[in-house]
Amino acid sequence: MKKTLYLTATAAVLALASSCSEEQTIGGGEGRVLLSTSVNADMEVVSRSLADDLGESTIIWISSERGLVRRYSGIAEVPAEPIALLSGSYVAEGWAGDSVPASWDQRWFKAYVPFTVSDNATTDVNLALKVANVAVSVRYEDGVAEVLKDCVMTVGHTGGELVYEGENAGKRGYFMMPSASRDLTYKLTASELNGRPFEHSGTIIDAKAATEYVLNVKYIPENEELGGGYFTIIVDETPIEVITEDVPIIAPPAFNGYGFELDRNITGEKGTIGPRTVYVRSATRITGLTLASEALTSVIGGPDLEYFGMQDDVKAQLEAAGIRILCTYNEAEDNTLMEIDFDAAYTDALENGTYVFDMEATDVDGRTGRATMTIEVSDAPVATEGFDELSVYTNRATVSASVVKPGAAEYGIRYRVAGTGNWQSVPVVPEGDVYSAVLTGLQPGTTYEYAAYADDFTAAARSFTTEAAAQFANAGFEDWDTSSNTYLICAPGGQMFWDSGNHGATTMPGAGSITTPDGDVKHSGNYSAKLYSKFVGVGSIGKFAAGNIFYGKFLGLDGATDGILGWGRAFASRPTAVKVWAKYVPGIADKKGGKDDYIPTGQPDKGIVYIALTDGTTDSHNGENWPFVIKTKKNARRLFDKNEERVIAYGEHVFETATAGDGLIEITIPIDYKRTDVRPSNILFVGSASRYGDYFSGGEGSTLWLDDIELIYE
Repeated sequence: MKKTLYLTATAAVLALASSCSEEQTIGGGEGRVLLSTSVNADMEVVSRSLADDLGESTIIWISSERGLVRRYSGIAEVPAEPIALLSGSYVAEGWAGDSVPASWDQRWFKAYVPFTVSDNATTDVNLALKVANVAVSVRYEDGVAEVLKDCVMTVGHTGGELVYEGENAGKRGYFMMPSASRDLTYKLTASELNGRPFEHSGTIIDAKAATEYVLNVKYIPENEELGGGYFTIIVDETPIEVITEDVPIIAPPAFNGYGFELDRNITGEKGTIGPRTVYVRSATRITGLTLASEALTSVIGGPDLEYFGMQDDVKAQLEAAGIRILCTYNEAEDNTLMEIDFDAAYTDALENGTYVFDMEATDVDGRTGRATMTIEVSDAPVATEGFDELSVYTNRATVSASVVKPGAAEYGIRYRVAGTGNWQSVPVVPEGDVYSAVLTGLQPGTTYEYAAYADDFTAAARSFTTEAAAQFANAGFEDWDTSSNTYLICAPGGQMFWDSGNHGATTMPGAGSITTPDGDVKHSGNYSAKLYSKFVGVGSIGKFAAGNIFYGKFLGLDGATDGILGWGRAFASRPTAVKVWAKYVPGIADKKGGKDDYIPTGQPDKGIVYIALTDGTTDSHNGENWPFVIKTKKNARRLFDKNEERVIAYGEHVFETATAGDGLIEITIPIDYKRTDVRPSNILFVGSASRYGDYFSGGEGSTLWLDDIELIYE
């Protein structure tokens, strides 16, 4: 019986949000969207930790024909109240889980739901995320074991593969298909009972997402018509079956200001702030709520309080001052709505100054939500507002201000390097009660002060620090340690930032290092990095090794020559391009890795350099976390995929032919940002004299020289 597993993003909380928003109106040409999320999985038991992990990894986009209009990273970011959108047609898309080329347990979920927003109406949109993997399992029918032994099935594509043997023989494997090819290959290897080797292979053409392919291995015994026995593999194709079980993905308790945004200061003159209400919503029982502010000291004798367990006299003191806290727990629906009311009797009595109220709520399972409400009482005509951290770059920043009292002849923003005496002014014409300015020509890694002004009045200043114009360490490849057979790209005993995947190649007889310093071909300084591709080994025993270099660390070998590499280093800036000096001389491909589709035999090889910026997602190896852990061994292959969600920006240059002239040429590679909602956590840079060296394919003698890598910032 086919079932469906729904992991739902707190429909009860959304219903509460709807009821609490009834008094708010939407202007003409707008409507509301009530968004919920579910995930269809193919497992019988779903743990709470797995449900929470899926909730944290869920990405939701809402787009119109003009592009992206909303983006949420994690269920916790989905608003508790209905979302206001202009009337029209939209598409909601969602992703969750882990998108890896091949895995026994990592699944990837996707959804695509078109919907329409109508004037003054609420549209319910259930974003049902479904398994997007191709699944493969293997079955051996009766009779196979009477003819074959030691059966091993290998299934994979250009990005990775799984080996069905031992404890994994009966498992279901999951594959994410690369963009370049939608075909899955499979190969059965075994031994006949008489000891002769047996092999049978095939291809699943255009493997479909959300589909399971069962490889049924069948032996047809000898009969009169056929004259002898034979093997066949029959591929059954069916949609992935899912199992029904409701496991809610519960976000931490959420705070919302009623009629105002909590991330914006509440500003006004004394006596004009008025009543303010903060709602706290949770899809389960709230067991803790703290409110902390120095302003509470004059009311209850201390700066903080805990609502649950609060003494009656403290509650009476709060209410007498104009602060009330209400809590409603709906046992039938298992959700909580709390209300923190600051009456006008309290807020209007506040003297000029800034009042910060920190709030924290914890549910019965330990999930914690936090928020801050700031009230700024002043007779000033303008107030300096905060800024979005992601709007601050190396040489520009967007800051904002609010109009407290209209009527000034001129408004704007003043800014300066913190601690200096000279302010620069940027006039702005406000549209409404909030305005912003883009400050340009800033210095990287520098702290600035900025302040709103109106006519001759300048409000209190705030500050921000621009991003550093960070660069790669040892970017000119001047530091080398050549004391061992494998050359290290660092000073002897110094800190290593760059490494090569050629450590395995140097273990072969007479191979030597194939990534070396070159003092003859260079742009500046003493050396460039010379990456040389060659076959290493004796006779037919060995492998093709591509000369390569990467920002990271060689982690070890899996077998004699297959490398395990940690790619990437910590990095938090946002360059727009990378400039590199390079020279490339291709060899003639001889298909040593069997990838004739990529490098036709007899054709010139191709080199590549590429750069990527990634978020905080990492892979683990032996207790160490790296932005990517690369594995080249065929039956455990894990290669870099620029389309993974963790890759927020990417740029590449492919050397299709030899570069012009005898020296290095300057190449500028634009960096394309596909995500702007997060600041980078890591950076990768890879250069290879043979583009498909990961598959041990390329041309003998292909050589790529690199020097003076420089990150470019706007």
